[in-house]
Parts: sequence; C-alpha cells; structure tokens
Amino acid sequence: MDDFRSSVSALEVDLIDRIDALREKVEEGNEVDLSEIQDLIENTEAAILADLDAMKDTLTKVDKEVSIALKENELQDEKIEAVRLKATNPLATN
Repeated sequence: MDDFRSSVSALEVDLIDRIDALREKVEEGNEVDLSEIQDLIENTEAAILADLDAMKDTLTKVDKEVSIALKENELQDEKIEAVRLKATNPLATN
C-alpha cells in the first residue's frame, strides 16, 4: 500500500511541478498562447486525476482484502486455541 501512496504523492507533485513550470513561462513574458497552456493543464490534470482514482480504487480493494485476511487469521487462531485447550483438558469430551 505504501507503493500506491508513494505513486499518488509523486503524481500530485508532478502535477504541481508542471503547473508551476507553465506559470513561469507566462511570467517570463514569453509569447505563449494561454489557451494552449490551459488545454495542457486540463489534459494533464485529467490524466493525473484518472490515475489517482484508479489508485484509490486499488487501495480500497487491497484494504478490504487485507481486512478479510486478518479476520480469517483471527478466526483460525481462535479455532486453534479451542482445539489446543480441548486437547489439554482431561475433562473435555470428544
């Protein structure tokens, strides 16, 4: 899960860096068509948001699977303990 969070953070940083680079171009006074910049920003943002949504969905699925596995392990541990107690209890009936 840390890999996914790291990827999400990296994408967010990438988006911010790209926006900052475009702002710097505009502030430098370069002849830049602002509509092209706006389109580039929107396309980049849409791509990153799509990636983020996919990663969030994956994280949610992984989190659910981990929770299920933890619960299964907990139940198995309880069954093992019950069998162990029954095996060591001389008064237990089969």
